[in-house]
Amino acid sequence: MERVGLYALDQDLATTRSRGIYFYTRGLIRGLAETPDPGFEVHLFLSDANLRDFAPRARPGWMHIHHVRGRYGAGAKRLWADQGLAALLPARYRLDLVHFPKGWVPAWNPGRPRVVATLHDAIVPWYRKHHPEVSPRRNGFFTWATRHSIRRSDRILVPSRSAARDLVDFDPAAEGKITVVVEGCGLEMPSELPHPSERTGGILVIGSTAPHKATRETLHLLAAWVRAGGTRPAVTVVGLDGWPRGWGEPPAGLDVKYFGMADERRLIDLYKRHRVLVLLSEIEGFGLPALEAYA
Repeated sequence: MERVGLYALDQDLATTRSRGIYFYTRGLIRGLAETPDPGFEVHLFLSDANLRDFAPRARPGWMHIHHVRGRYGAGAKRLWADQGLAALLPARYRLDLVHFPKGWVPAWNPGRPRVVATLHDAIVPWYRKHHPEVSPRRNGFFTWATRHSIRRSDRILVPSRSAARDLVDFDPAAEGKITVVVEGCGLEMPSELPHPSERTGGILVIGSTAPHKATRETLHLLAAWVRAGGTRPAVTVVGLDGWPRGWGEPPAGLDVKYFGMADERRLIDLYKRHRVLVLLSEIEGFGLPALEAYA
């Protein structure tokens, strides 16, 4: 019987910049646990940071959990996990195939399993081209990691055709390896949601200091709309505690409430209460907040 691994040591909701990837991985594991016997073993590699959230409560007999103690979501520990443990563990357990749902494939492969990587977007190389001043060393490393993952993978999963085009434009080696798999809503949305007419909130903005999220531009555009005679909306920005210092003067004439970081429950509540989501990112792999808001 073949052995298939899923590597998730580097996923930590407390430190990640990619909450959508975290929720995608959790949903993938839970979906696997609910499927009929696939005819192969599934081996999950989890850490202290995600064991409780990722490990299915009802686990089928063909699914095995390997708990690697520690947290590997950031810094040197993440580098060790992604380039060391991610290579050694598949070899130790003699895996035939290993899936990297966060996309980064280790530089060496001693056990020689087949490799599947989910590359959610081409944002890192996009930064190198459009915002070279932003974290040049970090983005330089992850640009290399993206190219390596493309060339090392036997199959690449992406969430949209636009993400597929971006990856092929970045490295033509991705051509012929890509399969588009729509990820679906990462949050566990309730089955019953209020009708839009019952929602009392105004506009919701998913805020970030990352330039590609265009939060500063979004708020300036909303303020310009008000100055042009538009209705003055109540705007909630989730993800930021306030107007960042490096952004200059905040837009005048706009009623903005900064919510800060929100856990899943609070974020779902914000989606339920607000009438409109404004999402003006310059680039996304899919744009899951739009799907979550639509749900």
